Amino acid sequence: MVMIFNFPFDIIVNILNLLTIQEIVQLRLVNKSYNKLIKEYGFKLYFTNQKWNIILSDPTIEKRHSSSLSADNWQQKVSFGYITQQNWKKKKFSSTVVTKYHGQSLIPKLKFDKEKLLCCVENFIEIYYFNKYSYADFNHRKKRFMAHNNDVTDILISGRNDEIYTSSVDSTIKKWNLKKLRNNINYRQDYYSRPYNLTPKKTFKGHKKSVQSIYMFTNDPLNLYSISFDETLRIWNTETTQSQLEIQLPGRPRVIRGLSSKNNLIGVGNRSKEHLTLYYVTPNDLVKSTEIKGHQSTVYDLASNQNLPNTFVTGCYDGVCRLFDVRTMQCVASYRDPYDYHPVFSVDYDAYRIAAGASRNGIIRIFDLRYNKNHYNIHQGVKKGARNNDGWSLYLGNNRSPVYSLQMDHSKIFATLSNMTWMLDFSKDIKHQRQNHHKMNDVSCLHYTHSKKWLGLG
Repeated sequence: MVMIFNFPFDIIVNILNLLTIQEIVQLRLVNKSYNKLIKEYGFKLYFTNQKWNIILSDPTIEKRHSSSLSADNWQQKVSFGYITQQNWKKKKFSSTVVTKYHGQSLIPKLKFDKEKLLCCVENFIEIYYFNKYSYADFNHRKKRFMAHNNDVTDILISGRNDEIYTSSVDSTIKKWNLKKLRNNINYRQDYYSRPYNLTPKKTFKGHKKSVQSIYMFTNDPLNLYSISFDETLRIWNTETTQSQLEIQLPGRPRVIRGLSSKNNLIGVGNRSKEHLTLYYVTPNDLVKSTEIKGHQSTVYDLASNQNLPNTFVTGCYDGVCRLFDVRTMQCVASYRDPYDYHPVFSVDYDAYRIAAGASRNGIIRIFDLRYNKNHYNIHQGVKKGARNNDGWSLYLGNNRSPVYSLQMDHSKIFATLSNMTWMLDFSKDIKHQRQNHHKMNDVSCLHYTHSKKWLGLG
C-alpha cells in the first residue's frame, strides 16, 4: 500500500478534498497515523467544502465533554452539519414562535449573527441573545429600547464591538453600541418588558423622506450606504456623520445591498424601468453599471453570500427568485412556485438552497439552489406537470401576513411577519424535539411540495 504520508502536503490536501464523509470516517480506522490526519485536517476540509456557516456543536454533548471540545473540533461540527443536511432532505424541522407583537408592526425587520437576534417592532429594537453553548436557543431575557421617533425600516449589524445601525421613517440613521445592554444584568421578571434607555452614538441626517434601507461592507466600516424615498442614494462617513456623496436614483427604491465585496458591487432594487440598478464602488465615486439590462420585474429584496462571492439572488414582484453570476452579469437560474404568483418580499440563500418570503399567507418557499430548470431531466419518472424539483413551501400558521423579512444559515431560518417572529430549526434530533415540545412556544407550521398532487390535481 502506498503511504500517503510520502506525498507533498498539498497533494495530501487535494486527496482529502475528494473524499466523501463516509470515506473520511473509514480512513480513520486504518491506523493511528491516518486517524490523526483526519482529525486534524480531514474533517476541517470537509466542513469547509460543504460551506456550512455558523455551525456550533450539540449543546448536550458540549456540556458533558466541555474539556475535550473546542472551536476546532471539526469532527463534532461535521456531525452537526451532516444531521442538519439530512433533516433538510427529509423536510424535518422544529417551528418556534420567538415573539408575538401586540397589534401590527408596519415594517418589521430582523437580523442575526452568532450571538444575537435583532427584531424591529414599530420604533423599538428587541434583542434576544443566544445561549453560549446552544446556538438559536435563547436565554428568554428580551432586551428592548426605543430607537427612533417613527417605525424602524432596516437594521445593520456592523460586526464591530456590538455596533449596529438602524434606519427609520423619521428620515434618520442612527449608530448604536449594545455593550451596555449586554452588560446590564437584572433578574427581575418585569424588567425585560420595560424599554431600556439607550443613547445613540451617532445620528445621520440629510435624507428628506423615509430611509428605506442601509448597507455597509464588512471590510469598509468607514462608509455607510443608504437609500430613501426621496429617490437618492447617499454615502456617509461613519466617523463624521457627513454625507460624502448623493446620487439620484431612477425610481423609488426598495432595498440596497452589497452584492460582491470582491468586486465592490452594490445593487439597488427600485420601482423603475430598470428594476435593478448596479453600482461599482470606486475610491471617490459610484460608477453605474450597464451590464444588467431589462430586469423583468421590480426587485423587492437582494441577498449575497460570503461563501459564494460570485453570486447574488433577487426576490421580485413577479414571484420569481433569480440567481445571477457576478462574473457574467447573467441570470443563470430562476425559481418560482408554479402555482403561486405572489411577489417575493424577502429572500436569502446558502450554499444549497434559496428561501423566499411571499407577500401573502405567511409562506416561505424553499428551492434547491443547485437545480436549474433548463437542465431538467424528463426521465425522472415524474407525472407531467408535477415536477418534483420545483421546491416546497412552509406555511407559518393561520396567518395572512407577508413574510416581510427573513434570514437563514445552514441550519436555521428566522422569519418575521406583521405580528410574530418565527424560528425554523433543522439541526435538532426529532426525538429530542418531541421530548421538549412542551418547552416551545409552538404553533402549527405545515409544509407542502410545489406540485399538482398537493392541489389535488395530480
